[in-house]
Amino acid sequence: MATRENSNDQKRKRKGALTDLPIKFQATTLDGIIPDIPGHENLPPLQLASYSAIPPNSLPKISFQQIYHHMILRRTVDGKEVHNYKGLDRAVKHFEAGDISQIVAAQIDDSVEYIRGFCLASMKKAKYKVYICIEDKQNLCFAYCECPIGLAQSCSHIGGLLFHLHHLHLNEVLKSDSATSKQCMWNVP
Repeated sequence: MATRENSNDQKRKRKGALTDLPIKFQATTLDGIIPDIPGHENLPPLQLASYSAIPPNSLPKISFQQIYHHMILRRTVDGKEVHNYKGLDRAVKHFEAGDISQIVAAQIDDSVEYIRGFCLASMKKAKYKVYICIEDKQNLCFAYCECPIGLAQSCSHIGGLLFHLHHLHLNEVLKSDSATSKQCMWNVP
């Protein structure tokens, strides 16, 4: 997580960890989401950013391959793959049930953006805050949820938000005009 390649042609490297990023727009009040327990020291400063609503066409482009990689193939600190198939299945159920709400974003710098949403708990009437850190509108860098297994970055609430973002992106793609619905441009008299 210390360095991350950019998808542009210039292939620049990020210097430092996500926790060292300066936040352009900081919130005026802190809503301390991160409890004082071990394991939270390396979290990006998600609660310090100022979040605002954004239109669906400017949301990040999350693909199913990215969701699958994050929930199943991503490697942990000890080098093992996550293999959270049950969480992926429950994430689809959260998405289909409409448990995801109030999606807002915070622009951190030119390439990094935090997305925050709420997800209803499966068996309770509680809502969990879910955070996702995205680089260059398409690279998933980090995820966090307030639920008991949120530090693992692959709980069903995180997956539900990722599926919701993927669905919003697909809706925007389908709304745009297809090449066959436009007037012929290659055979103009």
